[in-house]
Amino acid sequence: MATTVNAIKRLEKTGAKVTKTAWNKYTAQMKAARIEVIDQDGDAINFYVIKNGAQDSLVEDYFAGSFRSNVKQAIELAERMETW
Repeated sequence: MATTVNAIKRLEKTGAKVTKTAWNKYTAQMKAARIEVIDQDGDAINFYVIKNGAQDSLVEDYFAGSFRSNVKQAIELAERMETW
């Protein structure tokens, strides 16, 4: 498990703009997607990758995005979304 500080540094290395959006949530905006990171006691525990422009549909029970278990997988998925 990565610390939140290390996960943010890793995201910033890719050129992503990282902002704190809630007391325990960070959002990294990349070219084709955004990655949401949840912080729990200094550990980055949740990585959610959402393609830019994708929206949830509560009527159809569809949630745009995909969960990943670590920052490396989240970055790789966000970079792959650039070619979609």
